[in-house]
Amino acid sequence: MTLLVLYQLLYPLVALAALARVAGAGRWGAFREGKADLAERLGRPDWSSKAKPVWVHAASVGEMTGADALRHALHGRSLFITSSTVAGRKAAGDITQGAASLAPMDLLPCVRRFLDATKPRALIIMETELWPATLAACAERGIPFGVANARLTERSFPRYRLIRPLLGPLLL
Repeated sequence: MTLLVLYQLLYPLVALAALARVAGAGRWGAFREGKADLAERLGRPDWSSKAKPVWVHAASVGEMTGADALRHALHGRSLFITSSTVAGRKAAGDITQGAASLAPMDLLPCVRRFLDATKPRALIIMETELWPATLAACAERGIPFGVANARLTERSFPRYRLIRPLLGPLLL
C-alpha cells in the first residue's frame, strides 16, 4: 500500500505546518498539552483493563451525545472512548467513568502502540473522522471497524473523493 507509506511520510510535515499556522495566529494556548496529553497522542493511554473494550472514537464534545447513546445500546460492554480534543476527552471520561483518552496521532507506530495498550475488540467511529493509518492498523490486526452517525455533505464530498484511493481499500 504505497499511498499509506506516502501518507505516513507527509503527515508529520502537514502537522508541523498546521502547528506553525496556529503559532503564527498567536494561539499559544493550543500548545498547553502536558506530558500525559502528549503520551496519549503518542499512543500511550493511562488505562488498563483485562476486558477487550469496544473503542469508540468521537472527535469532540459534539459527538459524545451519540457515543453515550451507543453505550446504552451496547448493554454494559466495556467501552474506551477517544477524542481529538481535551474537552472531548473530559466528556468521554464522564460517560465511561474514566475509560477515555486523546486519540493517538495517525502515525502507524502511535496507533499500533495504542492498540497494544487497549486491545480493542472493535472500533466504532462517530461521524466521519476517518484516519487512514488507524484504519490500516485495525485491518492488519483483524479488528473490525465501522462508522456510526455519519453523513456526507455536498461540501465534504469532493474532499473524500480526493482521498478515496487511500481509504477505498480499507472501506470495502
